[in-house]
Amino acid sequence: MSVQNIHVTKWTAKNTKADGTPLVGKFGPYWLVGIQAVEFEGWANGFVSGEAKPEDWTNKEVPLEIFDEEYNGKMQKKFKVPKQSSKELAEMDSKLEMILNKITGLGIRLEVVIERLSSKDSKYPKGSNVTAFDEPEEINYPDGPGF
Repeated sequence: MSVQNIHVTKWTAKNTKADGTPLVGKFGPYWLVGIQAVEFEGWANGFVSGEAKPEDWTNKEVPLEIFDEEYNGKMQKKFKVPKQSSKELAEMDSKLEMILNKITGLGIRLEVVIERLSSKDSKYPKGSNVTAFDEPEEINYPDGPGF
């Protein structure tokens, strides 16, 4: 299951059972939420934790994990609201991909620079103890130093 941005077209939420008793689980009260979306046909159901009624998702793009689950011999569409850590991981993954792309680009540029420096036409010193900052050997210009 991966987090997808779902375009919700209809939304319902209830926090009571058919007999009117509140929905309470081992982690506290929750809401049973049903959605219809552009990405699939029919309804998908899921749970949202908390006492306060969740925000209405109608005509909004919501990050959800969508999956099919068998219940009483029938396949039903379900969703989970991703944990905050899942959202953070998805954001970090995209940021890491951008960083990797930049590093790859810099690596390619570095290879080009190394290739140019090591070519025969390079004007950079090639001796093992010579650097570009060393004083150049004295050059005898035919018409003087030129400056």
